[in-house]
Amino acid sequence: MDPSIDIASLSLPNFNNTLKDRFVTKGWDSQSSVFDEPGDSSAKMDFLKERPGIDVGVYLVTTRNFQKHMKRNYNQNWEGSLTFQKVARYLPHFKSAIEIPIYVLGIDL
Repeated sequence: MDPSIDIASLSLPNFNNTLKDRFVTKGWDSQSSVFDEPGDSSAKMDFLKERPGIDVGVYLVTTRNFQKHMKRNYNQNWEGSLTFQKVARYLPHFKSAIEIPIYVLGIDL
């Protein structure tokens, strides 16, 4: 864990902003369009860098344990957010629509 991150402040929006800051700092493009159609904002990737996102998708999500910990210890409500467990359970149902492998990473405490 990065010691500069105050875990108590990691509401869902702050968590997303922290990820964005870290990815962009490392050279990832934020909110890249999936299609080459100008003005089509309907399909965007959160982050794209060279080959990742084209050859492989990376799905970064918190675990159920992480979300419960945040609620219990810091009163941060993550209700409605997907969890690693849900993504792992539901993603195989979309294999006919997704043409690249998806690497699912769960953030836990």
